[in-house]
Amino acid sequence: MASKSMSSPSSSSSVPTRSWRHDVFLSFRGEDTRHNFVDHLYNALVQKGIHVFKDDKMLPLGKPISPELLQAIEDSKTVVVILSKNYANSSWCLDELAKIMECQDKVGQTILPVFYHVDPSDVRGQKREYAKAFEQHDEKFKGMKDKVNKWREALTSTTNLSGWHISADSGGESIFINKIVNEILLNIQPSHRDNALVGIESHVEALNSLLSIEATQEARMIGIIGMGGIGKTTIAQTLFRRIAYKFEGSSFVINVRENSSTTKDICLIQEKILKDILVLQQALMIQDLEHGANMMQLR
Repeated sequence: MASKSMSSPSSSSSVPTRSWRHDVFLSFRGEDTRHNFVDHLYNALVQKGIHVFKDDKMLPLGKPISPELLQAIEDSKTVVVILSKNYANSSWCLDELAKIMECQDKVGQTILPVFYHVDPSDVRGQKREYAKAFEQHDEKFKGMKDKVNKWREALTSTTNLSGWHISADSGGESIFINKIVNEILLNIQPSHRDNALVGIESHVEALNSLLSIEATQEARMIGIIGMGGIGKTTIAQTLFRRIAYKFEGSSFVINVRENSSTTKDICLIQEKILKDILVLQQALMIQDLEHGANMMQLR
């Protein structure tokens, strides 16, 4: 529980597949993590093209969780819960967590807990800061014992999931952020809908075997030879979609011969490759071929 391994999603296999509006929903206590860990995690996810729901509004004290936020939880394929020191102080956060755990079985989500400078055992047993928080909740919600018990159960259930424990002596936060991003990328990969294409699977498997991604650090170039129209590009695109998430940067360029008849065309291809691989948001201008080649080598 204190460390994360590449495990199967925590959703039930009986839950039907569905479409998702968001790849990731971030649940966190703003005053603890909004301007540090959550901000860095959010930017790392967005840079990878992951669609993230992060509520940037200041949570109104004493107000119930909004219907829009509840819907956003249901519409997210993966939920990252950042359990920090003051997470349990907020009834809003606890309502959010109770909804998240309810959705785990209902809509088949993957829940990824992050224990941010709190001991998982303190969260499970509501000890230390979490004990103080629930003393206040027990007093404030005297006539709503079922509600408070639901919060307690949600916290306990969360600690039973595989997650990450970040502490003062566990290393830099960037290491954990990379692990979380990679786990999410693995989880949001689309199912192999390309299987419907007759005969494609054997070709994709053959190419994947030749690449030997896991076995070598070398750069490999593979050629697919054949007459036009037999599906060479389709096979390459299918393999690309399945393995791109394993790399820090990726770019797929088609119709190179047709689109490189002029210097301007080649510069546009260089711009695309650099923009894709470096995940640049702003426009990139290549002045000439030598400038583009030098920039690709440098960057």
